[in-house]
Amino acid sequence: MFIGKVGITLNVGWAEPEDPYDPEYLKASERDVQFNFGWFAHPILVDGRYPNIMVDRIRNNSDGPSRLLQFPYPSRINGMKLTKKPVSM
Repeated sequence: MFIGKVGITLNVGWAEPEDPYDPEYLKASERDVQFNFGWFAHPILVDGRYPNIMVDRIRNNSDGPSRLLQFPYPSRINGMKLTKKPVSM
């Protein structure tokens, strides 16, 4: 049995809007961050689920059921208790 701590390092590019005053560019920038960073960070550090923007977009563009993995217990993955820790950026 492993007794210890496991960490995660996420290396992602950061999307800045081409025009910071245009709402469409702002939404596109946020969507890019959520699809690249939130995809991994949100399930682990927030609530055990994927970002809503990701879930909605994939559901709206899919013909069948969601292709995203469903976590059985938001606070546990494979028996590991998840804890929220500060994120350094």
